[in-house]
Amino acid sequence: MREAADSSDGKSSAAAASPASTSAAPSRGSRLPTVLACVGALVVVATAVLYAPAAPSAVPAPSAADPAPNSAAVPAAKPSPNSPPSPPYVFSQAELKPFDGRASKTATIYIAIIGNVYDVTAGRKFYGPGREYSHFAGRDATKAFATGDSSPEGLTDSVEGMEMDELQSIAGWKSFYDEHAEYTFKGVVEGRYYAADGTSLDAFPWAKLKAHETASAERKAALPDCNSKWAQATGSEVWCTTRSGGVEREWVGKPRKYQPTLDPAMGENGAGERERCVCAPPDEIAKAPAYLLAYDGCAPDAERCVLGTTNTK
Repeated sequence: MREAADSSDGKSSAAAASPASTSAAPSRGSRLPTVLACVGALVVVATAVLYAPAAPSAVPAPSAADPAPNSAAVPAAKPSPNSPPSPPYVFSQAELKPFDGRASKTATIYIAIIGNVYDVTAGRKFYGPGREYSHFAGRDATKAFATGDSSPEGLTDSVEGMEMDELQSIAGWKSFYDEHAEYTFKGVVEGRYYAADGTSLDAFPWAKLKAHETASAERKAALPDCNSKWAQATGSEVWCTTRSGGVEREWVGKPRKYQPTLDPAMGENGAGERERCVCAPPDEIAKAPAYLLAYDGCAPDAERCVLGTTNTK
């Protein structure tokens, strides 16, 4: 509580004593030396003021952004579900763990994928305690986004040894969170994918994934997917047209089972690619490559094949 101001004006209550007035007033002649002395004093004072050096400008007080020397910066408070940090923030794994929605019914929920942290509180019915995806909350479980393995061993951020289609699935999930209208990016996790200062460690094989997608797209343009349908009475049926696979062309092609791991054009990018039905052009079929197989029970020159219960993939 601020103290009250002193109401005193600081002046002494006693009147200043006046000099004795009993002496006679001095004559005009006797006042001249006194006047000259006063004028001389004024000249001295004026000269001192005129030639006095300018006062130094005041040194500005240090701001919060530029603390005074020897002053310690106040450390930022640790983030908590009830006091989330301002993004972007570099989380340690220990700091991320409490954001699992268990602190209260309204506690903030964070998940992480490929080291990127997202606020998914709006999806509490999915990520909240006891819900279907609660095992993702408060941790980076990158691998589980592709495998669905919610065991302690499966809830890891490592993607070592994963197939290309699994990496594609993980990349797809990250895009899902990036583009979601209600889920927001909050920062990164220090560890496998990011350094303590938030610098990317390039641990996720983005370049390899991009190269694979490029090679796959080029091969799908040359070997478009078949049209297909399934009926309980007849099973699977595949066929080719000049627009099958979403690729418009002049030739129709013949249905063939494509094995990308044997395709030299795919190289190492064929690893992880699944077999599928493609519409192979006549010139490609004429080479009889090992990666194009005719379906059993289907004429080699047929444009439509009924495969029954045979898997076309």
